[in-house]
Amino acid sequence: MLGVGLAGASDGSESGTPLAIINDFDGQVHVKKAGSAEIEIPEIDQELGERDEVITGKDGSVEILLSDREVLHLEENSRLVILGLSTDTNTAKLLLGRLLAVIEKDVKNIPQFRVETLNAIAAVKGTEFLVETGEEGDEVAVADGTVSVGSRVSGGAIDVNKEQMVQVKPGQPPCKPRAPGKRFYLYRKTLEKMREQANWIRTMRQSGELATLRLMRQAAKRQEVLLWLKKHRDTVAAMPPVRKIRIRKYLEASSLTAEEKQLIADFMKKHPLLFEKLVKSHRRKLEAAGLR
Repeated sequence: MLGVGLAGASDGSESGTPLAIINDFDGQVHVKKAGSAEIEIPEIDQELGERDEVITGKDGSVEILLSDREVLHLEENSRLVILGLSTDTNTAKLLLGRLLAVIEKDVKNIPQFRVETLNAIAAVKGTEFLVETGEEGDEVAVADGTVSVGSRVSGGAIDVNKEQMVQVKPGQPPCKPRAPGKRFYLYRKTLEKMREQANWIRTMRQSGELATLRLMRQAAKRQEVLLWLKKHRDTVAAMPPVRKIRIRKYLEASSLTAEEKQLIADFMKKHPLLFEKLVKSHRRKLEAAGLR
């Protein structure tokens, strides 16, 4: 698959249509679209729909925005399916691995977030927590706020509060909440980074700069694609015609107008290091993907 198409994600909160968007990723990350048996390398700003699955491999991680107030971080060797997106409830199913979530509290009109596993259901509205699932059962640890955790088989939901964790073993109700182990505190920095990212995106939206940020991401990616094509002329020459057509269409679709270029230039004056950071990020991803 040619991984150069920019998703061009719209702002779901402004249109009223709930969206899940890939905000960033590192390492081995793939997406399997609903109804497809094929996996693809994702794109920054790529939209995820219901029944889409996100898969991380060794050293892989991905950050998903359900809104600028709901941020998910999927750790390595994990699998997550988006089950439902609505104005009332966003639901995901963690099939394997570890998921961190930051859901802003005390905000009106923010959907409840539910995460399901093979053994448990956790429902939240305003909290920071971690869910891990494996063959021996699940663990839910809460950094802030409260999470209602129940068993998929036996029910018996209980509240898990700040700096508590609970285990849910197959076919059993949740165990009594207790203090989390030392390993839980290793994820504090990740949760803090997720919170900062949500605040930054919210600031971009409130200032009207979020659309310009997306344009700059598009420009950074296009620039690096052009450099990749120039560097790998032999590879490009050997590509089948259908792939070359897809590249040409991408370059045509991602070109910017004079007005858009001026918007980006003004934006870069305010955020001078961001463009180069985006270019380096795309360069790393393109080299890893081989422009597939």
